[in-house]
Amino acid sequence: MIRPAHRPLLPLPRAHRRGALLLLALWAVFMLSAAIMLWAGYVRHTLFVAINQQLDTEARAMAHSGVNLALHPLVTKETPAPPPVVRRHPRLRGADD
Repeated sequence: MIRPAHRPLLPLPRAHRRGALLLLALWAVFMLSAAIMLWAGYVRHTLFVAINQQLDTEARAMAHSGVNLALHPLVTKETPAPPPVVRRHPRLRGADD
């Protein structure tokens, strides 16, 4: 059986070591950048979920208030309606903005 000739392991020249360190540093910067971008996306998603929960809670409170007002015994058809209240969260934009 013929064996391939093995080259003895010699220390790499200085230029090759610097190149390897440069590649390692670039890889580390890339991995850290990717991790930071993923974290920023997670924070943004969590923020939008919290905003939607807040708006949902506010809408439910207004709906319950309207039901309570409508079921109040002193409210009749002649009772004037309160002016409409339109509030929007400043971070959410609609088609009209």
